[in-house]
This record gives sequence, C-alpha cells and structure tokens, in this order.
Amino acid sequence: MAYNAGAIVTNFIAGVKDFKAGIKTTKDELSGLAKSVSKTGTKLKSTGSAMTKYITAPLAAIGAAAGKFGIEFENSMTQSLSIMGDVSNEMRTQMEETARQVALSTDKSAKEAADSYYYLASAGMDAAEAMEALPKVAQFATAGNFDMATATDLLTDAQSALGLAAEDTAEHMENMQRVSDVLTQAQNMANASTQQFSEALTNEAAASLKATNKSIEEGVAVLSVFADQGRKGSEAGNTLARTLTYLQDAQGKNTDTWEELNMSIYDSEGNMKNMADIVEMLEGRMEGLSSQEQTSLLKRLGFNAETQKTINLLMGTSEQIREYQTELENAGGATEEIAKKQMKSMQKQ
Repeated sequence: MAYNAGAIVTNFIAGVKDFKAGIKTTKDELSGLAKSVSKTGTKLKSTGSAMTKYITAPLAAIGAAAGKFGIEFENSMTQSLSIMGDVSNEMRTQMEETARQVALSTDKSAKEAADSYYYLASAGMDAAEAMEALPKVAQFATAGNFDMATATDLLTDAQSALGLAAEDTAEHMENMQRVSDVLTQAQNMANASTQQFSEALTNEAAASLKATNKSIEEGVAVLSVFADQGRKGSEAGNTLARTLTYLQDAQGKNTDTWEELNMSIYDSEGNMKNMADIVEMLEGRMEGLSSQEQTSLLKRLGFNAETQKTINLLMGTSEQIREYQTELENAGGATEEIAKKQMKSMQKQ
C-alpha cells in the first residue's frame, strides 16, 4: 500500500487542533460551572444570613422572653396580688402586661417587676397605683444599679418619710418621680451612690427635713457636701438629723446670745432658714477669728465640744450647698436619662 506522507502530516495537525479545541471547550465549561457553583454558594450564604437575622434571631429572642415570663412570673403575680384585695381578671391582665413591658425595656426581669407589686402594695398603693408606679421604680432601679425590691423600698420609704405621699394619685406619682430624679441626680454630682443617698434619707434625715419643713432638694444638697467629705449612707443621714437638732437647741437655749450677735436660724415668720444661709451666717461670724476664738464663739452660741465637730463639717460649704440645691431643683428627667445610658452601656457589653 502506498502512503501519502503529506496527507498524513496534514491530518495529524488537524487532529491536534481539534483535540486542543476540545480541551479549551471543556476548560471553559468547567470554569462556567465553578462560577455557577460559587454564585449558588453566595446565594445560599445570603439566604442563611437572612434566615438567621429574620427567623432564627427573633425566635431566640422570643425564647428568651418566654423564659422571663414563665411560671415564676405567674407565681410572683399571684403572691403580689394576694395582698391587694379583690383584683379583677382584667386588672391582673393589665398589670401583667405592664410588668412584661418593664422587663422588655429595662434590665429587670418580669418576675422582679411582679415582685415589686408586692412592695408597692405594702406601701399602701392599690392595683392601679402600683401599675402606674412600676415603670418609675424600674427606671430608678436601672439608674441606681440595684434590684427592684431594693428600689421599691428605698423610693417609697423616702417619699413617705419626707411627707410626700399623697392621697391624690397624680400628685403621689409626681412626687415619686421627683424623689427618684433628685436621688439619681445626686449620684451624678456628688461622691456617693443613689442607694447611699436613699439610705441616708430613710435612716433619719427625711424625718428631720419634714419636721423642719425643708425640701428634699435642700436636704440632699447638704447630704452631698457630707458625701464629698466621706460621710455617706446612714452615717450622713444621722449627721444631717443631728445638725438640724443642734442648731435648734443652740438658739433655743441661748436666745439672748443669738439676739445680741444679731443672729438667728429662723426667718421673720419663724421658719428655719435655708441651710446654705445658716452656714453662710456662721461663716461670716467666724471669718478672721483664730481657731481658739472660733471655738469660743461656738460655745457662746450653745455648741459644746461634740456638737461643734458636726457644725464644723459645714463651715466653708455654704456656696456648694447652694449650687447643689439649684442643680437638684432642676433634676427633672434625670432618672430616665441615666437609665437609658445604663441600658446602652449594658447592650454594648
């Protein structure tokens, strides 16, 4: 058989070209398949993220919320309502919803909120009043960083001791908010916590302020200067109560001396002057005197060695008391503001 060498070479070259073209086609197809798989994977990943965001996460949140509103919550509600007398099913439902909303908007659990109803009822509130007071107590607890039971006790006890409990519900709630804002603001401006200021009032200070017709703002301003000197909590409350007593006793037992020096802790109507004014009056009288002369003057005014120690704590603080009182008189909204900051801080952790 005769072979044509040229034809063989030509056919071989053509075959190689066809083979290379086939390889390229296969490569292109594989590349396209890879891109398709990649796109599918991206879509699946996106779908998974969406499911996590819109389905899984909400379900998890619902699960967590369900945990907050479980059997313990129901038991706490039943126990709290047991001392409120006849509470209708409709009122209970409203109170439960309020407790749940408190749990969702603060760092407190629904059970804690339900427990607080018990303390609010113990403070003399009926179901409707307790339900209205609950969000205020929750904000106070969050702002002060203590539990609901403690917050309820401190807030209601301070309000009652100050004589700010009222028969009218609207007035009572307004006074509760006022006490809460003052105690919360005090923590921001002086060297003590909200709880320490609350404890100072509920110990003895509030009763003494009420007896001398002094406002919570004036009283907490004095407690603030004590706090700046390291006297806090019940110790500060005792000190303020003693100070008010010492001042009245001194003038009452040494009237002639006070009149001779043209000094008085009372105004023309017989009401006790503002503490900043009383301290300023004493500061003015002792200005320029030696330590010995100051001691002698205080003794003439009726202050013995023990009471002088307490009075001397206030010397040089009249302007600070006045500044603190002004700030506290403008403390409206402080509890809500601080509570929101606390919640944001917790959410970042």
